[in-house]
Amino acid sequence: MIKVNIVGDFFSPSLSGLRFGDELQKQLDDADFNVVNFEGPVHISSSDPMKKSGPNISQDIKSIDFLKSNNFNIFSLANNHTMDYGEKALEATMSSLSDETIVGAGTWDEAYQVRVVEMKGQKIGFLAITQYEFGILDDITFCKNRKGAAWMGHPDIDKLIVSSKQYCDYLIVLPHAGLEYFTLPLPEIRTLYRHFIDMGADAVIAGHPHVPQPWEIYRKKTIVYSLGNFCFDEECDKPLWRDGLVSTLQFKEDQVVMNLSVVHFDAERRIVDTCHDAAVYKFLEADKKIFDDEKAYMDAVDAHCLSMQPYYEMLLEMGGYSHLSFKHCLGYLKRWILRKQPQPSTSHFINCVRCESHRWILSRIYDLNNNIEK
Repeated sequence: MIKVNIVGDFFSPSLSGLRFGDELQKQLDDADFNVVNFEGPVHISSSDPMKKSGPNISQDIKSIDFLKSNNFNIFSLANNHTMDYGEKALEATMSSLSDETIVGAGTWDEAYQVRVVEMKGQKIGFLAITQYEFGILDDITFCKNRKGAAWMGHPDIDKLIVSSKQYCDYLIVLPHAGLEYFTLPLPEIRTLYRHFIDMGADAVIAGHPHVPQPWEIYRKKTIVYSLGNFCFDEECDKPLWRDGLVSTLQFKEDQVVMNLSVVHFDAERRIVDTCHDAAVYKFLEADKKIFDDEKAYMDAVDAHCLSMQPYYEMLLEMGGYSHLSFKHCLGYLKRWILRKQPQPSTSHFINCVRCESHRWILSRIYDLNNNIEK
């Protein structure tokens, strides 16, 4: 039997005093592989922040060695912060890792490949991908000589999943996508992750929302919609910001069996350890109950989307317009293209247009306001 732990987002600008608790450490030590989403490059003084929507973050230069010393040996770099400080910072991050431990980023050929690890006579493939964020590699015609992260919407993803079955016993897809701080997946995300199973993936274990989301068994295969944060060392008052899931996959007898546990980051004590807080488990169970009830699930999604309408109206206030017409949108797109470099306000606009999750939410808000049924 092979055991693999997959954890959520790790970010630490300073490792000062950070450690793992005994119970979590034993769980990591008992596994054959431990997989982490490394959220942001290591910090180097010679790199400048890229223009984008959202914050630019970088990590303590010793973060990778810290994780490796705690038995992490697969690092997903397919996320929305990988290119925050450009190619130099990505290269510095990758140089601290061996080729065998990196998934989801690098050159085109490096990013768009299934990383295969062999253990106990079994070959397990990992494919890490992200939604359309700043720094993704979206078209080989323009990105052939660039570095970045693999995009989950590229047509090659389906081909990679299908072809991987020729050289892998199992394939685990690691998407980085969804709506931040919302404890339910968007319906479009649900459809996409189920599609990955339909194409041949043996499990889909996802992240990005920074909070745990439900899980399900689809066609006898596991989907976890968001692991949440493993250790995101940044102040935030959002519920469940410091609580995340650990997905433990056991590969045996031609099947993948999953167990979930909860971890908590105690920021004051600087310790990450297994969580036994009954209130957290109670919330996760209630959230799963909503997800499993289609009407309750869709009602919750619709209500949340409408609650975000003021936020998106604020993001789309460009040049003094609080409500953009289609003509205004075309005008701003034209000016953005001619400038070749997005201005601060247009960075938010283009992110809402390109990023799947934002675009899906905006579309749903429009439909709900105009009584358009899906």
